[in-house]
Amino acid sequence: MVIPGFIPNTHLAMSLAEIGRDGGEDLQAGLHAAIFSAYFEHVLDIGRREVLLDIGERHGLLARAIEKAWDDGEYDARLSRFRRFALDLGVDSTPAAVICNELLLGVRPYRILKEAVERCLTRPGSPSDDHPDA
Repeated sequence: MVIPGFIPNTHLAMSLAEIGRDGGEDLQAGLHAAIFSAYFEHVLDIGRREVLLDIGERHGLLARAIEKAWDDGEYDARLSRFRRFALDLGVDSTPAAVICNELLLGVRPYRILKEAVERCLTRPGSPSDDHPDA
């Protein structure tokens, strides 16, 4: 994983991910992984249309359909609702993770995330109570 020296405008990438969500779990997972890989492995600007169009096309989407969704603002209202929801939870920056009811903001060492999951799994009423193998 590489931390690029720039921060892209991710609005179009988020819209592409929502196109994937509407296309089903497999498409969403593939697009999500490809967008993250483009940025964190290949240091590509995921704010650029051509980068995202290439990703979309590699996952079977038509470039003209992606561009139409972007140009029409088809996913803007949904993304705005997600943003408001995140703000209501106290998320005002990324990355962010909610583990059980614990909000972790910013880049955290793996150890911190692991400890939060362990705390979550040992609380009464935790997911491990529902799944004894967890």
